[in-house]
Formats: sequence, structure tokens, C-alpha cells
Amino acid sequence: VKLQGNYVLNEINSEDISSERIVLKFDTIQNTVTGNAGCNRFTSTFALSEEKIKFSDPVSTKMFCEGKMLMEQKVINILPSISDVEKIKEQFVFYSANNERVLTIQKQD
Repeated sequence: VKLQGNYVLNEINSEDISSERIVLKFDTIQNTVTGNAGCNRFTSTFALSEEKIKFSDPVSTKMFCEGKMLMEQKVINILPSISDVEKIKEQFVFYSANNERVLTIQKQD
């Protein structure tokens, strides 16, 4: 699995959130993922080995944005629970340790 560049977050916990236009940027040189879920920027480091992936607890800015905080917290809270990643066609699907599908992203054009 090779994650490099910008990806649109399409699903979180099987909920279609593609209209939110949340973009995650993966940097395999620095092993970081950065994003903005509508208000605050966040960053996390990751370790990737084959289809196993582990994210550190994300660090984020602390601005308050009415109506944008819930989705942002979902994304930030879910990253450390991810343990596996799989490429299915044009998407990458992330799974929790319980093998639950938690995030789906697609490479941005």
C-alpha cells in the first residue's frame, strides 16, 4: 500500500461525508498525515508496513467554529483506532483493530 499525496475523505464509520470536502495529505517521507476538517488543522504521524498502519494521537489547533467541530472531532478521534489499510479499486479503506471499516479515502485529482 502506497499513500502519498492528497485524499478526499469519503466515509467515516460507513457514513458518506464526501460533501464535507475533507482532505487528508499523506507524506511518506515525513510519515505524517495532515488535514483540515473545516476549522482546525491537525497532524499525526503514522507507521505503515504492508497493510498494517498505526497513527499517533493527532495534534490540532484549537479554534472554535460553530457547526464544524463534530466532524472534526470524529476524524481526530478515529485515527488512533486504525490498525489496517486496504486498497480497493481507487479507494483506501481503513479498519479498526476489531476489523470495522472506519474511514474511506480517495486520491484527489
